[in-house]
Amino acid sequence: MRDSCNWYGRCKTARGLPAAAAAAMLAGGMALSSPAASAAGFEPSTAFRQTLARHEGYRANPYKDSRGVLTVGIGFNLERPNAAALLRAEGISLKEVVARRRPITKDEAWRLAANDLEAAADDAARLFPNFDSLPRGVQEVLVNMAFNLGGGGLAKFKKMRAAVAEGDFRLAADEMLDSKWAGQVGGRAVELAEQMRRGGAAAAPPSPTSAGGRVASPPSSPPATGGKKMTVSAGDTLSGIAKKHLGDASRWEEIARLNGIKKPEDIRPGQELRLP
Repeated sequence: MRDSCNWYGRCKTARGLPAAAAAAMLAGGMALSSPAASAAGFEPSTAFRQTLARHEGYRANPYKDSRGVLTVGIGFNLERPNAAALLRAEGISLKEVVARRRPITKDEAWRLAANDLEAAADDAARLFPNFDSLPRGVQEVLVNMAFNLGGGGLAKFKKMRAAVAEGDFRLAADEMLDSKWAGQVGGRAVELAEQMRRGGAAAAPPSPTSAGGRVASPPSSPPATGGKKMTVSAGDTLSGIAKKHLGDASRWEEIARLNGIKKPEDIRPGQELRLP
């Protein structure tokens, strides 16, 4: 047994897994009766694990994620307070990793991710009191977001949390897209928001995608030019612009097509956009 702590240092006891077993567990090759089932009772399905793997990707050496956080492996936050302890439990030196002298293997990355997945499920259950009664697909959206954002980050989605509590999944999806996070992670947010909007029914994954699961450009051949224009301000996102000017955050794709935008996060302050 060993102690594992989540992003914010909340610790619990988890049974250690061999590297290959942890890799198979998240990659989808292992039965679900595993320690990855959280205290909240959430057991990651094969489809969920595959989606998470596609969203997170794998990097052997440190990189800055979409929020500017130093990360390695499969979404492992090297800046968390307990990063050194978690790595040390795997026989890895944080200093060596940060100095890029010690790459993280795929097996090690999956094992660290398995611990974080358990913590993410617990965070989601803590932030959503009705978690156990939510549709399975909605639970998966919330755990995916908690894995990406940490419990503290997910807690900031107050309007989305209120909508989920009321069972208004369409509004919850709009609130997900109307966020800085949506602009940072691009296609991941769009895919998860669509799953939320459907009340948990998974949407087809975006295709084609770029590294990290981000959606590539919407279909070419933009529609006829819209008659209205607006100028992008600092902090704007396509979904936020769509909600403000069109009344529906999900219409960001129309704006993207109209302006030939390849990635939602590519807009910049001062840029002039045509509106449908």
